[in-house]
Amino acid sequence: MITLTEQQAQNIVDRMMNVIPYNVNIMNNEGIIIGSGDKNRLYKLHEGAMEAISQKVMIEIFEGGIDTKPGVNTPILFQNKVIGVIGITGKPEDVRPFVELVRITAELLVTQEYVLFQRKINEQLKDEFLYELIYMKNGYAQDFKERGGALGIDISLPRVAVILTFNESIVEKVKVKLLTFIRKDEYYLKLNPSTILIFMYYDSSVTRRVEKFLCNAKENNFEIGIGLNENIFGISYKQAIKALEIGKKLQSERNVHLYKDIAFISLLSGFKGNREMEKIIIDLQSENQLNLLTTLITYINMNGQANKSAEALYIHRNTLNYRLEKIEEVTGKNPKNLTDLFQLYTAYILSEI
Repeated sequence: MITLTEQQAQNIVDRMMNVIPYNVNIMNNEGIIIGSGDKNRLYKLHEGAMEAISQKVMIEIFEGGIDTKPGVNTPILFQNKVIGVIGITGKPEDVRPFVELVRITAELLVTQEYVLFQRKINEQLKDEFLYELIYMKNGYAQDFKERGGALGIDISLPRVAVILTFNESIVEKVKVKLLTFIRKDEYYLKLNPSTILIFMYYDSSVTRRVEKFLCNAKENNFEIGIGLNENIFGISYKQAIKALEIGKKLQSERNVHLYKDIAFISLLSGFKGNREMEKIIIDLQSENQLNLLTTLITYINMNGQANKSAEALYIHRNTLNYRLEKIEEVTGKNPKNLTDLFQLYTAYILSEI
C-alpha cells in the first residue's frame, strides 16, 4: 500500500501555506502529524485525524481541547483507501472551502508519484527482460513470450542488434537522441556508461536509418556495430559486438560496421592462437626498417595491384617488388600467389582481433 512520506507531507504544507492564511497539518494513516506549519505539533497524535480515518469522512471540530484545536480534518484517499488526513486549523465555516482544495492537491501529487513509481518499476522489469533476451542461446519458452507480451514486448517481431559506443560523458545526450530515433516497437538498453544496445525492428532500411542517425550526431564520434536478423536475438547481439570489435580494427575509416561484411573474418578468428600464423606477423614486424607489414597491408587493400600499391606507399614500383620478394624470403609465403596471399592476410587479421 502506498503511504505519505514526511517529505511529501511537508512539501504540500509549505505550498498550501503560501496560498491560504491558515495553518495546515498533514497526518499519516495512523493519525500522527508528519507535516505542519507549526513545527511544535510534528509527530503528535491528532485526535480529529483518528476520527476522520475511522469514519472515512470529513470531521469538523468547533471547540478545541488540551491537544486539539478548532478546524476541519478530511481523509486523503488513494484507490479508496485512507493514506492520510488533511487538517486546517481555524473556524470550520472559514476553513471548510480550503480543505477540499488541499485534499485534491495532495491526492493528485500522490497519484502522480504512484504513476511515476509504477512506470519506473515497469522500466526495470523491461530492462531485466531485455537482458535475459540477449543472453538466451536457445528458442523462447511460452512463458517467456507471455512475460514479454505483458511488458508490451513482442519477441516474435524480426529484430536486429545494433551496438552504439561513444564517450561516456555524453550518455544522457545519447539517450535523449534515441527517444526520437527508435520506433514504438523498438527498445534500447544501456550496457555500460559508453555502450547502448538497440533492439531495432528488422527491415531493409535498418542500415540507412542508422547512418542517418549517425549523420545527425557527427560531433559525438559514434562507433556502431550491426548484427544479422536471427531467430534468436542473442545471436544477433554477439554478431553486433564482433562487428564492432573487428570493424574498429580493420575498417578504421568507417563508423558503421556490419557483421555481414566481416562474417568471414569472424570465422577466421577461430584460428587465433595458431603459432604458425603468429610467427608470420612477428617475422614481418622484425623487419621494421623495410616496412614489410605496412607494405603487405597496403598490397592487400589495393587488391594486389602493384602500381596502386606503390603509389599509396609513395615508393617506386621496383622498391615494391623488392619488398614483396623480401616478404616471401622472411615468411616463406609469396604475396603474388593467391593462396599464399590469403594465408598472409589471415595471419594479419588474427594479429588484429
